[in-house]
Amino acid sequence: MNNKILVTGATGFFGYRIQKYLKEKDYQVLTPTRQEMNLLDRENIVDYIKREHPDYLIHCAAISDVVECEKDEASSHALNVEAVESVAMACHSVGTKLIFCSSEQIYFEKKKEENGNKKDRVIPHKEEEEVIPGNLYGRQKLTAEKICIKICPDAVCLRLTWMYDVKQELENEHGNFYTNTKAALAQEQRCRFPIYDYRGITNVWKVIENLPRVFELPGGIYNFGAENSGSTYDMMRHLFEKCGGNLEQLIENKDSFKDAPRNISMDTSKIKSYGIEFEDTLQGLIRYW
Repeated sequence: MNNKILVTGATGFFGYRIQKYLKEKDYQVLTPTRQEMNLLDRENIVDYIKREHPDYLIHCAAISDVVECEKDEASSHALNVEAVESVAMACHSVGTKLIFCSSEQIYFEKKKEENGNKKDRVIPHKEEEEVIPGNLYGRQKLTAEKICIKICPDAVCLRLTWMYDVKQELENEHGNFYTNTKAALAQEQRCRFPIYDYRGITNVWKVIENLPRVFELPGGIYNFGAENSGSTYDMMRHLFEKCGGNLEQLIENKDSFKDAPRNISMDTSKIKSYGIEFEDTLQGLIRYW
C-alpha cells in the first residue's frame, strides 16, 4: 500500500494540485476540512494526526498574500507561525515527516544596493545566508522554518518561487502569472513588468512532480524552483523575441522597487546535488508559451 500523505491548504492553488497529483499516483491522500482539523486549534490538530498517523504531511496552508499579512498581523501570525508550530509538534509526536512550504520572500531585504540587489549585479541567494526579510510574510515564514527544524529535525523546508499553471483549475484562483498574462495579451492590452525585480517563476507541476523525491531528502532548508537572474521585464522581452510576441505590448515598469531593487532569485545548487533540477524561468515559459 502506498504512503499516507496529509495535505493542508488543499483548496488553494498549490495544495489543490498536490492532492490531485498524489491521488492520481495512488497515494492515500488526506485533505481534512476545517471542521476535521482546525489549524487554529492545537489540540484538534494533534488529535487528528495521532488518529490518522500519516507518513508525510505537506503543509501548504498559509496567508500568503503579502498585503493581507500586513493588514492583519495577528491573524497571519496565527496561521503562518502558530499553526506551523502545532503541526510540527503533532508530526513529531507520531513520527510523521513534515514537508513545510516556505517562500522566496525570505530573501527580500529592503536595502539599497546590498545583498546583490543592484540592477547590474544580481546574485542568486543560497540557503545558508543570514537574512532579514523586509516584509512581514517573509519574516513569518523564516520564523516558521526555524520552528519546524527545531521540533522536527528531519523536516524539509522548501523555499518556493512564484508558481504558475498553463490553465486554471479553480474558479477563485488569483495570481496565476501565465494565465493572467496570456489573457491580457490576447485582449491586446499593454502589460507592465518591473525592471528592478529579479525572481524565479516556476511551472507548478514541475514542483509537484518532484515531491516524491522530496520525501526522501534529509531534513533542512532547500531552494526549490526555477532559477532566474534577469529582471521580470527582461525575461518577458526575451520570451516575446523567442516566441514571436508583440513587443509593443510590453511596457517597462520603472517605478516598482526602484529605491530598493528586489532580488529574490535563488541558487538551486543544493537541491541539484540531490538530483532534482528545474528549467530556468525563461526556458520553462518558452516551453509552454
